[in-house]
Amino acid sequence: MSIPPASQSLLLVHSIPAANIAAEDFNAWHASRHAAHLAMAGITSGLRYKAIDGKQPTWMALYETTSTDLPPVHVPFAIEQEVVSRLERNSYTLITSRTHPNTRPTAIPADILYLFHLDFPPEREDEFNEWYDGEQTNLYMKVPGWLRLRRYRLHSYDDEQPQVPRRFFTLHEFNNPEFADTPEYMDLVMGTERVREITKAVVGVEVRVFELQRE
Repeated sequence: MSIPPASQSLLLVHSIPAANIAAEDFNAWHASRHAAHLAMAGITSGLRYKAIDGKQPTWMALYETTSTDLPPVHVPFAIEQEVVSRLERNSYTLITSRTHPNTRPTAIPADILYLFHLDFPPEREDEFNEWYDGEQTNLYMKVPGWLRLRRYRLHSYDDEQPQVPRRFFTLHEFNNPEFADTPEYMDLVMGTERVREITKAVVGVEVRVFELQRE
């Protein structure tokens, strides 16, 4: 048994509960929408996550797909307004992936998902990719509990979103919920001179931490 390769296409769905909806009602809706997505043509697998960083959106679902086109929304928007205050759907194409050589197939998917969205000047994209896939990923591999990296580029998104999503979407999987407290992670955060030079060019970054909701 081996770890399957990262999906070439990924659908991200973010949702925030409506102010007056009970947690159990929202969770029931989220589970039903998740099931509806899994039944759509082109979606091969999907996972649900809940934020553990105290930020919004609270809920996230990730779907591996065979197409970068956004699937149609089958649930009437009027019904969704009673349950969710915001719903965002973005599709992405794979840039690269890397797995720790000691990662067991049964460890994927991991419980902790550390992710971030960022923009980077297009004229320096090759430089950024070379740095991240090399030096930066090698530092992540030293952090206790790090299992896998996947990096994606934005392909399409729902037009009604309040702002254009950032172009790059990076996912790190950990089996250690305390990874951010380790000396190895602190070394990564402090970075090298090259890290500081590269990160100066980052245009907007959003960092999130989610926990897998095992059904």
